[in-house]
Parts: sequence; C-alpha cells; structure tokens
Amino acid sequence: MKVDFEQADGRKIQAIEKAAMQEFAARGYDLASTNNIVKNAGISKGLLFHYFKSKADLYEYMVVRCIDLLVEYLYERIDFSESDLFERLKQIGRLKMEIFREYPYLYEFVMRTNFSESNAEMKQLAAGVQQERLKDIEQNTLKGVDYTRFKEGLDIEKSMTVLSITAEEIVKRKTMEGNIDMEEVYELMNGYLDYFKKLFYK
Repeated sequence: MKVDFEQADGRKIQAIEKAAMQEFAARGYDLASTNNIVKNAGISKGLLFHYFKSKADLYEYMVVRCIDLLVEYLYERIDFSESDLFERLKQIGRLKMEIFREYPYLYEFVMRTNFSESNAEMKQLAAGVQQERLKDIEQNTLKGVDYTRFKEGLDIEKSMTVLSITAEEIVKRKTMEGNIDMEEVYELMNGYLDYFKKLFYK
C-alpha cells in the first residue's frame, strides 16, 4: 500500500477504494473518470493525486487491493480442518460467492479486469499481478489438503491446472452470457468438482 495512503483516515481509504472500484468496474480503465472517483469519494482531486501519481497507478493499486481483500476474507473463514481437496474448493467457492454478494462492486471489478477490460495494457497488468500472487494464494488456501487420495501415477500439478482452467472457463462463459447468476455458477462448478473427484481419487 502507498505509505501516505496507508496513513490516511480509515473511512477516507474505504471511500476512495469503493469509488475507484465502482468507477473502473462500470466504465473500464479508458472511460473511468477520476472526477467521478473524487466526487463519489468526497475528496479533492489534488488529494487523490497526492496518494497516486496517475490513474494507472490507482488502477494497479486497486487490482492488488482487490486480491488482498479476497485473500483476507478467505483466510479468515476457511475451515483448514477439511483435508479433502474438492470439499475445500467447494468451500472456497462458497466464500467467494459470499464476499461478492456482500461487496458487489468488488465482484464487478474482478469480472471487468479478468474478462471485459478493453485496455490491453491494463488487462495485461492485472493478469501479471494475479499470476504473480496465484501460486502463494493457492498454497495458503489449500494448506493441509491430503493429496494422497489421488490415484497412483496421476500428475497432481496437471490435475490442478485442469481444475483451474475449468473454473475459469465456466465463469468466462457465464459472464459472456450476461446477468451472471453466482448461485448457478457455484452449483455448476460443484457438479464439475464432483465429476473430477471421481476421476482423480482412488
């Protein structure tokens, strides 16, 4: 987090984050207006650019902050006593659905950065940040999972890649259909998890 921004009043930080996330989610990077952000956050434009040197700087911060919010929410609520990989993944899916319902602007921002951001540079930036953090996130959220349940000779790393690609494709297709129903996506993904569990486990 930016040092000056970190030292700002907590309510001010939340207001700026919410306003920026809503604006970027609704309009995308190119059309997003810093005028709208400062108006909705109730701050001056000078103060915003005291914290962030540019709109791109703010966008990058929001991508990182979005991941941090998701990670914090998951870590605080995951039942790490559940050692079955597929049950753990269902649990993570449910928790993601809960946070997105609680913070709809967070969900909209995630969908925009992953699937519909038109600015190629910003989309690449978001993808790079996510890829950089993904391995650590997976290792921590899947801590304590019992991989000995997998069939002998099955490549666990490739199996995990299959699961990840499947989840991403489900969300991508449903997003392209419009008016995505998170409950429907959750149930659909659970069906695939049950299917893969039968394929992958002994």
